This record gives sequence, structure tokens and C-alpha cells, in this order.
Amino acid sequence: MGKWTCRCGQAMNNHQAPDPNAYSVYSDELLEDIFNNTDEDDRISYEDISEASFYMWKCPNCGSFMVFGEEDNKDCFTFYERQTSAKAEPLFDPDQELNLVVVEFQEGGNGYTYICDDPSIYVGHGVIVPTGKENIEKIALVVQKYHAYPRDITYPVEKLKRVIRRYSIFDSKTSKIVCKNILEF
Repeated sequence: MGKWTCRCGQAMNNHQAPDPNAYSVYSDELLEDIFNNTDEDDRISYEDISEASFYMWKCPNCGSFMVFGEEDNKDCFTFYERQTSAKAEPLFDPDQELNLVVVEFQEGGNGYTYICDDPSIYVGHGVIVPTGKENIEKIALVVQKYHAYPRDITYPVEKLKRVIRRYSIFDSKTSKIVCKNILEF
């Protein structure tokens, strides 16, 4: 059992169990080992979870963390002071309109809204957009274009993705070949 003092002056200890300010932190590798070591009823024993990668305590006064066991030294701790800022800057200026497009991946399919920074993209254009958690690029058709202020958008603006570019079946090499063939006729 130990006692220590946070930098803010709050006295702390590890005497209470369970302690609402204590956390056991496990590496992904250790956690996988623990889950792979269940008994026949898929239960995990206390002995298997008692050796965390490291332990930390959150100061109930200032919210800073004291982390024990980093650098393979269980008797040493690292202090992580809670950082505060005056005010987080918004990602979007609430007084500036956003150019938005609704796209479909198949005709009559669901519509998905994207921020569109390219003013030359209109309804009927094909665009390349990121999709899913991995942001896989897909071709979609613009079915609606409009402007809105961030405060008027019902979907969280910070989660909206952006159109990557306008889709064209012609790359520069193909375009030159097609133009050359047209001029030869």
C-alpha cells in the first residue's frame, strides 16, 4: 500500500478497493492473452487480470494522472498534468456557408452528404468520395448541391467527409489520344 501527493497538493493512496480513481491499463497483446486464457465457462480468473501493463490514478481534485509501472519500473511513476485551454477553436466558422453535395452510389439509392470544396462540381457530375472507416475511394453521382451554415446542418459537421475530386473517365493521356483522333477526321 502506498501514499503519494499530486502536484496540486491532493493526498492520494491505493488503500481503497475498489478505488474509483484507480485504473488498470493493459496492452493489446496482454489483453489478448487474458481473453485467450479463459476457463471452460469462458470466465477470466482474477489472477489473470491482476498483472496489468501499468496502473494509473486520476487525481479527484485536478484530473491529472499518475502512471505507475511505465519503463518496467513499478516503483516509479510519471505525472501527466491535465491540460486546459481557454476555448477550443471550432473546426468550421459558424458564419461561413459550406458547399455541400448529396451523392448516390447507385441510381435511386441512399443519398450521402459531403462537403464539396470544388465550385465547378454540379448536379450530374461524377465524383470520387471517401467511404467507410478506411476511407475507400468510390465513384458517386452528385444528385443535389446546396449551401448551408454549420449550425443548420443536423449531422455533426466535424464528421462530414469531403469530395476528393471530380470523376472523369479521361486521364490526360487518354484525352490527348481522343483529341488527336478527332482532329485526324
